[in-house]
Amino acid sequence: MISKSQVKDTIKARFFGDLAWKAYKKYYFKKSISLLDSSILYNPTNSSSYHLKAEAQWSLGNYADAAETYRKMISISDKYLLKVSANVFLGMLYGMADMPRQATAQYASAVKLWESGYVPHKQFKMVEEFDYFLALAFLEDKAKAVKIISGQNLDSLNYPKRHELENQNKRCLSLFDKTPKELLEIYFKEYMLPNDIKPLEE
Repeated sequence: MISKSQVKDTIKARFFGDLAWKAYKKYYFKKSISLLDSSILYNPTNSSSYHLKAEAQWSLGNYADAAETYRKMISISDKYLLKVSANVFLGMLYGMADMPRQATAQYASAVKLWESGYVPHKQFKMVEEFDYFLALAFLEDKAKAVKIISGQNLDSLNYPKRHELENQNKRCLSLFDKTPKELLEIYFKEYMLPNDIKPLEE
């Protein structure tokens, strides 16, 4: 049974979370982070608060802080659908923070998870598979990628599915044409603010 104090805390957490989202949308990232800290204080298990806080932090260029926040989000998100992708993205945050040892560990964790019998959500299978190969590319393990792809038997598949997988394989193998540094620049760029938008402060 939920107590009255828990109900009050939930309401307060939602109140601060809503204000944080409004501040974030207006690019007041420092204010958003402060409000999210208040929201997390009242509800420390809401993964959405950690995710938004991490976004605000990396939008300010605070990549190490964003990585720590994102790591916390992963640790409390048992039902998070993109677990391999989350580990790869955390690795990229560590990479942006110039923390190569931690970045390598996260890419290795993503690979280990995928190879452990992990079953991705059907809707995101190809996304997670691509991110698995992206992790291999960050680790510069092209030999494993080539072995996996060359070992696939696509002849039994109908044309649309075979064509889709052939394109996915080409895309995965093309990752190894780039250095880890180039991969980081390419794949983290989509999470950055456009050049014409700057963080605001009140």
